[in-house]
Amino acid sequence: MLIPSKLSRPVRLDHTVVRERLLAKLSGANNFRLALITSPAGYGKTTLISQWAAGKNDIGWYSLDEGDNQQERFASYLIAAVQQATNGHCAICETMAQKRQYASLTSLFAQLFIELAEWHSPLYLVIDDYHLITNPVIHESMRFFIRHQPENLTLVVLSRNLPQLGIANLRVRDQLLEIGSQQLAFTHQEAKQFFDCRLSSPIEAAESSWICDDVSGWATALQLIALSARQNTHSAHKSARRLAGINASHLSDYLVDEVLDNVDLATRHFLLKSAILRSMNDALITRVTGEENGQMRLEEIERQGLFLQRMDDTGEWFCYHPLFGNFLRQRCQWELAAELPVGTGGGAAGNPPCRRRKLDGPGISQRSDSSCAGGRRCADAARYSA
Repeated sequence: MLIPSKLSRPVRLDHTVVRERLLAKLSGANNFRLALITSPAGYGKTTLISQWAAGKNDIGWYSLDEGDNQQERFASYLIAAVQQATNGHCAICETMAQKRQYASLTSLFAQLFIELAEWHSPLYLVIDDYHLITNPVIHESMRFFIRHQPENLTLVVLSRNLPQLGIANLRVRDQLLEIGSQQLAFTHQEAKQFFDCRLSSPIEAAESSWICDDVSGWATALQLIALSARQNTHSAHKSARRLAGINASHLSDYLVDEVLDNVDLATRHFLLKSAILRSMNDALITRVTGEENGQMRLEEIERQGLFLQRMDDTGEWFCYHPLFGNFLRQRCQWELAAELPVGTGGGAAGNPPCRRRKLDGPGISQRSDSSCAGGRRCADAARYSA
């Protein structure tokens, strides 16, 4: 039995900012085999695609969870989503999926394409949260799917990381439409619209622009700022200052649930250790974390969609999203304090974020000795890495 909600488009919420510039780009999605929407958590991937899907009839939606790594379950839901888009056109394939009468996923997809050969209208299949798929057989089967899908079908994949779907080949052949976190980030105008819809009092354009820049356009941060302003009668500006601080509990809860608790222990430790670096490259990562190939590790973290951003065109320098970096530095004091070089003193865990000054090594964060909890440990670790 299939769960209906996994095949349902998300309900469009009131006061959602319509992403006109991104919808304009998606209007040409039918010209591509794959439309790929990738970003870390909370950038509005699902909201954007639900806006784009509104009013479309020939579209199927499949929301993944961890259990969909089972091949038979994946096949059943994917075929059901296609049936949803085609009003039950692929009856033979549906029966095969339900009764598991197929040798492999690729053979099932081959039958699907035979039936879809008679479907001539544009067709869209949305797969949300593809980053949850770790089964290599499913990855390989989906590469087969993309290679052989009908010309009138566009696959729309939403993921926190770069999926193993033959992206490079599609890009070279101009068969890939991509939207990433930089494009998903809110512009000044979108941030102004966002706050105007959520706050009882209008916010000045200059103030909303400052907030937008301070959180790098991250939709979740904007939402938490608006929530704080409504609940605590703070101005949005003051709420933004509180959110940027090290003790933003809502943000911490979100990032623990959505990011740290969903990575393996080695990756978790890497994130926490590397966070003392405001900017990082191969050499600095090796010094601070002990990773032998820092560049490869950084590129892997980027592919996983873990809030890591490139700072130059060469791909040598990276940095974490500012709020994620602050969050990691706080968690580092709680989880890995014993692994950092120990200085003296301590401080209150609720102190505000510390001012920074440069060290001898580029990109290394140092906190002043008179500030937050564990400040001396961070400073000592930074000096150690320089």
